[in-house]
Amino acid sequence: MIGMTLALARGGLWLMANRAWLSWVAAGLAVAVLVGLWRWERHDRIAAEKAEQAALSARDLAEADAARWQAAAEARDRALAERDQAIAAQSAAIERLRFDAARAETIAQGASAAAREAEQAADARIRELETEARAKPDDVRPLGPLVLKRVDGLFQ
Repeated sequence: MIGMTLALARGGLWLMANRAWLSWVAAGLAVAVLVGLWRWERHDRIAAEKAEQAALSARDLAEADAARWQAAAEARDRALAERDQAIAAQSAAIERLRFDAARAETIAQGASAAAREAEQAADARIRELETEARAKPDDVRPLGPLVLKRVDGLFQ
């Protein structure tokens, strides 16, 4: 313990003898601490600027992504609207065709019925003429080629 006290006493004497050096060492330490603090602040500022640039670039990318998504959504909405219009137009065309088909079927049935009636009337008239010709064979006369050509066209 005495040795330690002696060492501290000697150190204190040496410091008193070399006070000029101590002020230079203290000034150097102060400058070193100030330079260190300046470098630390500068490093923090540079890191903050880099973080800001990264955040700005991430924001720009996000804005570009949002614009692309918005454009895609608008294009999808336009395509869906066009598809819906096409479906509506096709549905209307199908309804018109159904109506036209029903009307055509009604007309065809009417024409078929009229044709059957005309055929039955013609068959009845032919039987009537045949019956009359058999009843009065003297009134039947042969027809010439000109009349036969014209009459053939009536029965086809």
